[in-house]
Amino acid sequence: MVDAHNRIRGGQHVAELKNKIVKTELVNWRELEWFQ
Repeated sequence: MVDAHNRIRGGQHVAELKNKIVKTELVNWRELEWFQ
């Protein structure tokens, strides 16, 4: 049970990291577009 719970939490953590990376890339892309 604990192992499955940790796996679920780990998956959520990875999803959150991916969301942060995507948001950061979008912001950087918009800033680059703005400066061009």
